[in-house]
Amino acid sequence: MKHNIEQNCVTTSSNNNDEDDNVEKKEKKCIDCAACDWFDPPPIQSFGFSSSLVSAFCSHEELERECKSLSSSASLPLHQPDVILVADCVWLEELVVPLLDTLSRYTTATTTCNDAKEDNDSEEEDNNHDSHHQNETKPSSSSSTKIIMTYQQRGKATHDLFWTKLHSIFRVQEIDTCKFGLYKPSVLYVLECQRK
Repeated sequence: MKHNIEQNCVTTSSNNNDEDDNVEKKEKKCIDCAACDWFDPPPIQSFGFSSSLVSAFCSHEELERECKSLSSSASLPLHQPDVILVADCVWLEELVVPLLDTLSRYTTATTTCNDAKEDNDSEEEDNNHDSHHQNETKPSSSSSTKIIMTYQQRGKATHDLFWTKLHSIFRVQEIDTCKFGLYKPSVLYVLECQRK
């Protein structure tokens, strides 16, 4: 899903004869998004400008049609995502493990062998390094990806499993919605999670 954010800026000048006065300028920033079936998550690949990306302002019918095609064609970025949004995700116990395994997978930082070599100043440079090794990836110990999650507590067994596994993988902080003027029942959580 590709979302264009337009910011309108109006410029003014003290010279009223200038034709450029009060000209509206548009600056576009892009956010790439993809739907994800977390029972069978797609591989992490580059978004690019895939036909599976859909505007956030499309109709409900268009969105349904695109979502059906996403299961076979969606991909996630090769670089780690900045933010993963998860909403009301756990209502049955059997959903806990697939969801958290997928979130764990998508927040495991990776580095290329070439990056790891550059980070190690003491390692001697090897100009004859095989090119196929430069694109290999390996897990790194940290990830900057943040997960913003809304979660509604349902059954006790599901909540206990979810809460225990979530805290074993991530540093979890509850977001105080009151400071934004949003009040919620005690069974609703808004969480910010980041890999340990």
